[in-house]
Amino acid sequence: MGLGDGKAKDEAKEINKELGFILDAVSSLGDQLVGSFQDAVDGASELGDKVDIVGKTMQRGLVADLKQSVKNTESLIDLQSKVTRGVATQNDLSKAQEKMALNRARLDAKRLVLSGQLTKRQKTLLAQEEQQLNLQQEALDGIKDQNIQQQKNKSLVELGSESAKRFASQIDKSGTLTSILEGKFADVVTISRLGELSMLAIGKAILAGSENMAMLSQETGMSKDQALALSKELNQSAIDSGNVAYNTTKAHKAFKGLTAETGLTAEFGGQTLETFSMLTSKLHMAGDAASSLTMMARMQGEETEKVLSDTVATAAAIANQAGVGINLKGVLSDVASVSNSIKVSLGSNPEALAEAAANAALLGTNLSGVDAIASSLLDFEQSIKNELAAEMLLGKDLNFEKARQLALSNDLVGLSEELLNNEELTNTFATGNRMQQEAAAAAIGMSRDAMADMVMKQQMNNLSAQEFNAINGEGAYERMQAVSAQEKLGLAMDKMKDSVSQIGLAFAPFIDGLAKGISTLLEYKPVLVAIGALMAGLAARSAALATINFAAAVGKIFSGMAPLGPPGIALAIGGVAAMAAAIGGAASVMGTADDMIAPAGYGDRILSTPKGSIALNNQDSIVAGTNLGGGGGNSMNETNALLNQILNKEGTVKMNATSVGTAFSVNSRQIQ
Repeated sequence: MGLGDGKAKDEAKEINKELGFILDAVSSLGDQLVGSFQDAVDGASELGDKVDIVGKTMQRGLVADLKQSVKNTESLIDLQSKVTRGVATQNDLSKAQEKMALNRARLDAKRLVLSGQLTKRQKTLLAQEEQQLNLQQEALDGIKDQNIQQQKNKSLVELGSESAKRFASQIDKSGTLTSILEGKFADVVTISRLGELSMLAIGKAILAGSENMAMLSQETGMSKDQALALSKELNQSAIDSGNVAYNTTKAHKAFKGLTAETGLTAEFGGQTLETFSMLTSKLHMAGDAASSLTMMARMQGEETEKVLSDTVATAAAIANQAGVGINLKGVLSDVASVSNSIKVSLGSNPEALAEAAANAALLGTNLSGVDAIASSLLDFEQSIKNELAAEMLLGKDLNFEKARQLALSNDLVGLSEELLNNEELTNTFATGNRMQQEAAAAAIGMSRDAMADMVMKQQMNNLSAQEFNAINGEGAYERMQAVSAQEKLGLAMDKMKDSVSQIGLAFAPFIDGLAKGISTLLEYKPVLVAIGALMAGLAARSAALATINFAAAVGKIFSGMAPLGPPGIALAIGGVAAMAAAIGGAASVMGTADDMIAPAGYGDRILSTPKGSIALNNQDSIVAGTNLGGGGGNSMNETNALLNQILNKEGTVKMNATSVGTAFSVNSRQIQ
């Protein structure tokens, strides 16, 4: 919807009409000028010398410039068409203005360079070109005005939508995203794409289901099958609740929170988890208070949401009757955080507790405050002593017998009403001196400061009564859970995922099993050793190849950067340093050894060579040393020659200095 009263639209139409006349005039005039000057140039005669030829050439150039100036009018017509259709951008207008400025600068430059040398006809050509530029500038100014009026007619939503479409066109050249923004779903939505989206949603639901099952097992120690069954129940309870603010995720969080607060691993049935979730997420109660109120409501029945709705309605009725706008959420919080002794005294009934809390709020205190007064009144000896002392100082007759009876029977509602009706006590406190205030407070077991707080709240209650608006108790609890429209949309989207979550849970055990299988496999030592050896081999191979090519790369880097001078040399040094660091990092995964023997073990050792990696047999040992084969040095040859001399040496064998034979070698001899 456009903005304004329609005046802007009428102005835009007038501008559009005027632009049409201007552009037609520019185009027609330009065509006539170009035609006439072209004929004049082509018809020129008696140009025999070189000066005349140069002049004619220059004149033809000016005619060409005039032609180009007329062609520029066509671009203005295109721009005006885009503005009319509402698709022109500020960038389009800026480019047109820049082009206009450039043409005018060229015209000024020609006049400056050719000043004093122009013929009359050339001056006329330049004058006509300037006329063209002036008309075009007038047309462009009109187009700008029209665009301004067009933009005024657009709403902020339309402007935002157009910007989003332009951005979408830049990031998605296929036009799919733009079509979606334009609402052309039929052009982009296909069965296959819907299938892809469905698979993505199911895949996400599978992972979420697996995460929820793991959380249940961690919190309760239950088995995988038990966690799966419970997770399905929680999902189904969220679906059946009919509450858009209560979904599968919140159901699992509520179970976790209630388990932590109660120490019990139970769902408790009914709307228990839903109520706990609403109290924590919508009313922002602390976990312990929400757990207390939820469990009290559950003791009254499975429809815990209805119990709390009736509880708030009870408090609203008391506020309406008194004509005081007490805070219903504060009353509910008072009920939730009250001590167990008060809960038990009132039957753990949220409605009875809300009635007592509402009356306590009218008195200017809370349930704990009224309970403390009751305890002090039942300390008969001290209470009666304080009562008599107050009567003496205040000069008033005080009677707390009925109050003591109500305190004895745990009737906190009646006690609050009795104390509220004792106006003499509160009025004397408000007007008495310090000793009288302390005596009045002590009479009901309170400190001076505590009673001052109570009296101040009573006075504020009286002020609120002057501007009191009746509270509609019906639906008050639901209104406490009110959310904004934006949040409602988000909750609705989350709620839609509940049906997909059930599908995801069906596949979650399969994903868990697959993950467990992979985890078990990777825990097997030979597998880890093999993977580690493989990675080390690949890294070593890469490092070796990098080292081989490093020298050649260095030369190419320096030769390529040298023409740049000192900066190029600096860049070359930096590049070489980076290469060296990369190779050093890859080589760091390898150990070094000069001479070694590696023990046997099939697959435990992989030898990396330029021809590939070799896994050695378990029975093989690796021996590494320098010149083990003897082919690369003289030390082994000398040793062999010395041994041969010893083996082949002949000698005489003697016994008691008598020669008895000749030795042919160390292992053969001749007997004489």
